[in-house]
Amino acid sequence: MIGRNIPLRDSWLVGDPIGRGSFGRVHEASGPEAAAIKFVPKAPGAERELLFSDLPGVTNIVPIIDFGEVDDYWVLVMPRAEKSLRELLQSSGGPLAPGEATVVLSDIASGLAALSGQIVHRDLKPENVLLLNGLWCLADFGISRYAEASTAADTHKYSMTSAYAAPEQWRAER
Repeated sequence: MIGRNIPLRDSWLVGDPIGRGSFGRVHEASGPEAAAIKFVPKAPGAERELLFSDLPGVTNIVPIIDFGEVDDYWVLVMPRAEKSLRELLQSSGGPLAPGEATVVLSDIASGLAALSGQIVHRDLKPENVLLLNGLWCLADFGISRYAEASTAADTHKYSMTSAYAAPEQWRAER
C-alpha cells in the first residue's frame, strides 16, 4: 500500500507503516493534513469501527476524519497523533511522575465518561491511548460495541489483549 493514493472524500497518499494490531495495519498518510490511515481487512464484524466514526460532542476520542472502503479493506483516516501512551511509558524509563500520571488518567477518564452508557471500548491499553493536540485520547474502536447491544458470536468478544482484558471478557459475560 505504500505510495498508493487512496480516494475517499479526500485523497490520501499512504506512507510508511506506524502500527499493527490484530485486525488492521496503520500507516502514515498525507492529504489535506498529516494523518494516520488504518486498513482493516473486511471480515465479519470488522466494519464495527466504522459505526463509531461520528461521535458528536464526545471529547478525548481520536476522531475519524475520513473513511470508506478500498479493495478488501475498510479504511479509516485519523489525525496523526504525537505519540502513544506506550511510547511515553517506554521513554520515561520507569513509572510516570504523579503529576504526569494524573494528567494522563484524567484525560482517559474524560474520554470514558463521554462514552458512558453509549459505547464500551473493550480494548483499553497503552497502545490505544494517543496524545493528540495536547490531550490523551482513546483510539481503536475495533472491538467496541454499543453498551446496550446484545453479545453475539460475531462481536469479537474473545478478541482481547490478555493483560488489559476486563474480568467479564475472561468469563465470557455481558
